[in-house]
Amino acid sequence: MRRLWIPLGFLTLMILLAVLEMSSNFVEKGLGGYLNRRNRGREAWGRSWEEQRRTHEAVKKLDEEVVEADKLRARAELVTSFGELLSVIPENQGIPISPAKFVELYLTLPVTIRKTLIEPSQLVDLYWGDNWVRTSVWRKGDRATIYLVDNRNRIMTNMTFPGTLTEAAVIHGQTKPGSLYDDPVFRGNIYSAERFFSFFQRLSPSEREEIISDPDILLKLPTPVIRVGFGSFAGSTEYSIIGFEASDNRVSSVTIYPVLSSSLSRLKWMLAWEDSDTLFTSDETTDTLTLDDDSPPLEEESP
Repeated sequence: MRRLWIPLGFLTLMILLAVLEMSSNFVEKGLGGYLNRRNRGREAWGRSWEEQRRTHEAVKKLDEEVVEADKLRARAELVTSFGELLSVIPENQGIPISPAKFVELYLTLPVTIRKTLIEPSQLVDLYWGDNWVRTSVWRKGDRATIYLVDNRNRIMTNMTFPGTLTEAAVIHGQTKPGSLYDDPVFRGNIYSAERFFSFFQRLSPSEREEIISDPDILLKLPTPVIRVGFGSFAGSTEYSIIGFEASDNRVSSVTIYPVLSSSLSRLKWMLAWEDSDTLFTSDETTDTLTLDDDSPPLEEESP
């Protein structure tokens, strides 16, 4: 009988161990821990070595990317214009900036230009709301796409910042010596100041604001203004430029401002076709050309 109990007990023990192993994997875990301790000091080889090498390289690359991203964010917070920000961002990449930094850069743009990016009233509502937490700026070529992101990682609004907007901001309000006639950009689109302001004042307030949204521009112009010209803005169909020529009979200078081309359509039509008997200044004096009522408008003559 005793000989029967011994194998029975051994069999029962094996069954219990098998059930315990199936439920907890204690044998597998124990052997795994033992092998890990034994192999910790051994040199890796074969497939194991390759996997360790790849893991190490991936971790190293990730660490480098994190460090580089931190550097880009730090540099982005130090820029003073959108042009500088675009130069910091690598091609086809983006970086986050704070809402406060975006507003700071926005305010560096002239009033006339910043409204083409986003309306000031809309930006005020977003800035003083509770949801806007970050701004993501992505660069592609000479333009950037800007996303305003809320606290649930949703895009609240987005806008495109073309490279021409940076150039427009640079030339805004520039004054250079010389006459409108010296710059071929304005050729064929030069009018007496009297004629320009006469027709400009016939426009509705909203139409005038579309052309020159900051009235201070007209109040700060050098005087007396004798001519006004329209020109194309290099590389852009969206923007044109207005040049105001001032002269004190000794020195002439031209002050230029970029404006949306679409806002000038009606004013340019009025200047070219209405009351065409005083269409263009004929030379660098204030004399005007006289045309018959049935005559077509004449091309401007160079001085």
